Amino acid sequence: MKSDKYFATVEKLIRAESSDEMIKTAIKKLLPNKDDYLTSVFSFFLALIFALLIGMSNDTREIALTTSETLLNIILAIFGCVFTVYSIIIAVSSDQFIKLLSGIDGKKDSALVEQFSYFEYALFIYFVDLVNTSIFILVLKCIPGNFMLFQDRNLNNVTAILGLLVFYGFSFRSLFELKSTIRNTIILFRLSIAEKNLKFIEEEQKQNDEKKEDNK
Repeated sequence: MKSDKYFATVEKLIRAESSDEMIKTAIKKLLPNKDDYLTSVFSFFLALIFALLIGMSNDTREIALTTSETLLNIILAIFGCVFTVYSIIIAVSSDQFIKLLSGIDGKKDSALVEQFSYFEYALFIYFVDLVNTSIFILVLKCIPGNFMLFQDRNLNNVTAILGLLVFYGFSFRSLFELKSTIRNTIILFRLSIAEKNLKFIEEEQKQNDEKKEDNK
């Protein structure tokens, strides 16, 4: 019964998750999986290239600081856009549209729960990336330009490369999550258009029924 779907959707929506739980779930979505492994592989190799180039440079700190500040600006812009889109979708969602999404089966839950939950997790992904990048920038600004962790230059380079690989790997994977965010936005807009077309069909059917009644 459709009423069971609506009740299940309500139960999912009113279930309060802590911010820590949502962050854990959001980060899990960035882990490699069979549906999105190419994005993870590309992010890793891109991060590896950046880590090698910057980690082996004589100006590691300066270049890392410049690139991380650029990343911070990009992530801030993306976070703002995603938050705006999420707010607009909630504001303009009609009762009929909510009903339509609640009645469509997703992979595990209704389309309503899955689509709106995705945007919530996406916001937390970019929030974590913002925090990580901000801390990384502050650490770099506290380090002197001639700082060396070890006396051995090669050991310093390897340490820098590994640290930069982790940082850029997470940052690039978060950035490429925008691909899925765009896809989910398109799906919602398509469903919104489909809902409007259903209204047109219902109105046309109603007019046809009225004409048939008048012709009797």
